Amino acid sequence: MSAPLPGLLAVWAAFALLVAALARCRRSRRVDPEVLRKGLHAGMGLASLALPCLFDTVWPVLGLALGFALALAARAWCPPVRRILGPILDDVGRPTVGAPLFPVAVAVTYAGAGGDRMIFAIPILILALADTAAALVGRRLGRSRYGGPHGKSLEGSAAFLASALGCTALPLGLGSDLAPVSIALISLCVALLATLAEGLSRRGLDNLTVPLTALLLLRTLPPLTIWHLSLVLAGAGALTLASAWIGVRGATRRGRPIGRSEPCRA
Repeated sequence: MSAPLPGLLAVWAAFALLVAALARCRRSRRVDPEVLRKGLHAGMGLASLALPCLFDTVWPVLGLALGFALALAARAWCPPVRRILGPILDDVGRPTVGAPLFPVAVAVTYAGAGGDRMIFAIPILILALADTAAALVGRRLGRSRYGGPHGKSLEGSAAFLASALGCTALPLGLGSDLAPVSIALISLCVALLATLAEGLSRRGLDNLTVPLTALLLLRTLPPLTIWHLSLVLAGAGALTLASAWIGVRGATRRGRPIGRSEPCRA
């Protein structure tokens, strides 16, 4: 597009409508704060998929990222912004910097994709859907916790892995000319290493580490042979299993045995 203004207005309008809908939902009924937060997370992630259709250069996307990051950070010192966004973002009961990092991650992914819509879409889908699935499953069903008092759970990480696998394999299967075996191996590598990045990240940093991990892998893995992809997959699987074992073992040693009753985030 030669004129970015309509696209900019459309993105801000989508954000305003989503915030208004979530705020109304918050007022009208008792909703889990994590559901509200992840509703905004998933909604803006899916809306971000339209960016390559709205803009043909990276500069409007960088401007949007700066504007959204400032708006989301402003709730810490600006009462009007806090009244609007606080009930949606700040009632989850844990310290996080994930909100302002989200638009930064979208802009960096857009720039790093180099105009390739699929390479942009897959990391954003993982960020929007897999991270949301991990948080909601971990909060409802998570019992096998790791990573400290605000850590994650194996149940949430399993949900992330399954969602990330679908978010990668489906676009590659529909929009690439790769062989099915290559698609399967690449999807497994991306899903495993993105899950590892999500599991190791704290305080909302996964909003940045997850899409950048997926972006890096999608830029490097497709040209590799099946043999080399298999080696990468074996290494990714070993790293993920070792991290899960170390995390659970550490939680058990700190006196939080597997199978405790209280829920955890992801």
